[in-house]
Amino acid sequence: MKIRFYPPFHILGGDLIDIHIENEMTLHEFSHFLVNRFPQLLDFLPRSNKNIELLENIMFVANQEGELLHLSDIVRDEDFLEIMAPLDGG
Repeated sequence: MKIRFYPPFHILGGDLIDIHIENEMTLHEFSHFLVNRFPQLLDFLPRSNKNIELLENIMFVANQEGELLHLSDIVRDEDFLEIMAPLDGG
């Protein structure tokens, strides 16, 4: 699986990384996999709440077609995902 991290998440391992997952999983399961692989993801959360569910609310994930994924969507090793923070501004 290829993952493109957009700022601020790109500091975890560069803009584009390869990760291998053995079995398909939901995006919710994959977010736990990512936190296990990159525990620094929790650094983007307030000190008082280092909760993966909160991280899932501030991290948008899109597939290779540019569609935003839901936590129940399935991801596979052959996927290309883009991980980005919510847009800010007006």
